[in-house]
Amino acid sequence: MRLNFATLSSPPQKAVGQLGTGGTRSIHAGLVRPTFPADAWDTVGHPPGPIVMKQEEVGHLSHLSHPEKNEVGRGEPSVHGAVPLVPPVPPVSDSSATANPDRYCWPHSKALNSAEIDTFTARVRQFIRCGLDGTKAEGLADALVVRDRDADDRRLCLECRHLKAGGSAWSCAQWRGAGLAGAGDPADVVMLLQRCNEFKEATR
Repeated sequence: MRLNFATLSSPPQKAVGQLGTGGTRSIHAGLVRPTFPADAWDTVGHPPGPIVMKQEEVGHLSHLSHPEKNEVGRGEPSVHGAVPLVPPVPPVSDSSATANPDRYCWPHSKALNSAEIDTFTARVRQFIRCGLDGTKAEGLADALVVRDRDADDRRLCLECRHLKAGGSAWSCAQWRGAGLAGAGDPADVVMLLQRCNEFKEATR
């Protein structure tokens, strides 16, 4: 067997398969960061640049995670920057509150207006003078607020100046004109809304 030294001295040839179709050429150099109008907050101050960057260009993912300066994000944080002074806001003066304190009360709502509060207070004092305890006096005065709003013209003996209280007993100074059988008024009559020709308002 004779060796062909010319063949052995030539560089080895790499065995390749069948040649396929050509691939798509990289266009990384042509890719740039998209630009938007000037009012797009995410791109303000960012000049166009390649999307694919080298590792040394990327740096740290957050500019807040490392003290070193880098170009990723929006630059250095401004938490230590000067904060502009905000002038104090003067309180709003509501002159209508002084001019009309009842603007949110009856008849605009169910809240007692000034006149109703004065009447309520006077009735409570009157009912206590007639022998009722404070809780019952306030409850009765509150019920009379509804009566007044309904324009009911009936009255209680407790509201009349002719009623005389003596402990737990009451008597009427005008019992004859009121059509009563006697001067003594039982409790069920004193607490009854009625119309009486002799009635005189005690709280006025």
